Amino acid sequence: MTASLARAVTVTESDDGPYAQLVTVGPHVISADEDETFGGRDSRPSPYEFLMAGLGACTAMTLRLYATPTWLAIAKDVRRAAPREDAIGRR
Repeated sequence: MTASLARAVTVTESDDGPYAQLVTVGPHVISADEDETFGGRDSRPSPYEFLMAGLGACTAMTLRLYATPTWLAIAKDVRRAAPREDAIGRR
């Protein structure tokens, strides 16, 4: 397996609401939208939720990277991310 290189990311409006976006990362296509509180339709994860998911995945992968060679047992799932209102003080 070869090392993954950074892939192009494109973001375009999806015409499915005022904030809905289509995000293409290499061969992958994901969608984003804003919460109704912020003027969106809440039809997809928000950019904030994608950010939290990315940080969570990166943290979990890093823990696994360091735990595996040392045979350190770590939990398969950890659930806790600051809700958006906690992070930005709105709602």
